[in-house]
Formats: sequence, C-alpha cells, structure tokens
Amino acid sequence: MWSRCNGGATVHDEESFFLDTLSEYQWARDVAGLAPTTLDGLIKPVIEVCKFYGTVPWQLTSREVDRYFAGPGKRAQSTLRGKINKIDAYFAFLEQRYAGEIMRRFGAAVESPIDPFNRPGTAEISGCASRPPRQR
Repeated sequence: MWSRCNGGATVHDEESFFLDTLSEYQWARDVAGLAPTTLDGLIKPVIEVCKFYGTVPWQLTSREVDRYFAGPGKRAQSTLRGKINKIDAYFAFLEQRYAGEIMRRFGAAVESPIDPFNRPGTAEISGCASRPPRQR
C-alpha cells in the first residue's frame, strides 16, 4: 500500500513508524488535556489523505493535498479548514519530534504539505502570501 519507501527501510517499517507517530501524537495531545473524541478527530484527516494516496505523511506534497481536497475530499469550507489545520498541526508535531529520525531512516525531509496557498485564511493571496509562512 505505501508505495514510496526510500533507503534501506522496508515499506512495512515506514508504515509501522507512521502508525507509531499517530499514537505518539495522540498521547501528547492527551497530556494537553484533550477529550478522547477530540484525540481521534485530530488524526482522521491525516489518515484519510494518506490512505487515498497510499503513502505516509512525509511523502505527501502540497499538490496532492490540493488535488484531494479539490476533488474526492471536497467538503464544506469550514470542514476543509478544520481538516487542513489538523494536518498542519500533525506536521508541526512531526517536524518537532521526528524530522531527524525520518530523514535518517527513510531519507525524507518532513515538511507540511500545507503552504501559504492552501492554508485556510489566505484565499486572497496577491503576489505571494497574505501572511508569512511558518518558519521551519
């Protein structure tokens, strides 16, 4: 299912690590005091897009996220905004805690596929971005 594995790691290694990061993310948010139903909702959009493309999050591109949410994943604007924000928050967690390990094990840089052009609240982009992108 996970078609784009790099380096010496197996596809199973990459998929397993992805599932581990989802659990770790939920645990971290649980410690922050979120309700169990909220915790499940945090990871659903990540799983949804990754399952659609048959890949792991660190292999997703902005283009794939755009294509998904403009096509099969298209929903009401408020729903899209929530899903995109949840994906971006998960990537902030990945970048902070696992970027180095993902690079070493799988040869992939962790970078959120949510950029100034598909980030909610930046629809009226003129020139480049109406607010600066997050620093990485």
